[in-house]
Amino acid sequence: MQLPSRFYDLGTGGFAGGVERAFMSTTKSPAVAIDYSGGEETPGSILIIDFEMGSRGAGVRWASQYPHEEELLFPPLTTLSTRKVSHRGSKRLINCSVDVSTAVPSTSDIRTPTDVPGALRAMCWLAEALKIEDVSAVEACSLVDISVTGTSAENLALLLGRARYVLPKCTSLNLHNTQLNDADVEALAAALPLNRTLRELDLGNNKKITPLSGTHMADAIRRGNSALTALHLYDTSVGAVGARRLGDALLAATQADATALEVVTLHWYALPVQQLTGRAPVRAIDLTAQSLSAADGALIAALIQSNQTLRSLRLADNRLTEAAQDFASRLRGGAASNLTELNLEGNSIDKEHKRALKQAVAARKQLKLFV
Repeated sequence: MQLPSRFYDLGTGGFAGGVERAFMSTTKSPAVAIDYSGGEETPGSILIIDFEMGSRGAGVRWASQYPHEEELLFPPLTTLSTRKVSHRGSKRLINCSVDVSTAVPSTSDIRTPTDVPGALRAMCWLAEALKIEDVSAVEACSLVDISVTGTSAENLALLLGRARYVLPKCTSLNLHNTQLNDADVEALAAALPLNRTLRELDLGNNKKITPLSGTHMADAIRRGNSALTALHLYDTSVGAVGARRLGDALLAATQADATALEVVTLHWYALPVQQLTGRAPVRAIDLTAQSLSAADGALIAALIQSNQTLRSLRLADNRLTEAAQDFASRLRGGAASNLTELNLEGNSIDKEHKRALKQAVAARKQLKLFV
């Protein structure tokens, strides 16, 4: 995560900082702060926070699993005002003062779903988008189709962040062709781990979604907890770069039992995530002539890395030309170590990449490569 310049750039007006919307965890230990910022040699920012009696954090060392961290916990909506910025080695040191908000509602005031801050606003926006006159009827929706309806990062964050109150029964959300961009997907990805009911998410046909969105979704997958089983990113600009990031995150989350994702669609074919990773063991996967793209190939190459049960992978007669380098790189690193057949015929792979593929599997005598 990169700290935006508006947080620390005092500029001509002399104002900089931000508001932490969630609980803010801090430490009294400089060593712990340096460790969490990546270590002494890694570039990063450390906030040096000054507080007074009325704006102090709560010491939670007595209840912490890691008491050595000497944690001070500040409440949601704490304001950080930047006073001074300096540098020491690879670290940016940002001196801040804090103000603790007293406007946070008490949980005793929340008796209905609409009492949750932001929930009523999200329900009103969604009711308008779905052309539902009775706002309260939104709660009963299980399949929500907002395709071809303009949206924004703010509305998405409201909707998904409050989904357990606004859409307690929603299992499928269709945002097909809604002119989403990377900022929208970032907001959506941040809210996704909070959602326990959504099973299918369709972000297809949004051309402004770039490889950066692949990173955002990868971050959401790494955080785990989501109930999502199907993710559709067809006809976007996520490309092979975004697919690689998504694939690595999916593999790690699957191995850690932190994702329920079963299928991902990057072009038109829904790729079987559980089978490709080996979570649902199969000996053969045949995806011949499925119009798979380079992005599909990049995702497949990432997902099969630790698959110990797969013996045959047939990908002939697709459009995996540019994905040849992904397979060469992953195979060279020992991907799918028990694979005995890899068929990439009919993918217009050039001589250079054919040579790279053959070199990658040269030491694997049991593997037959067809290119």
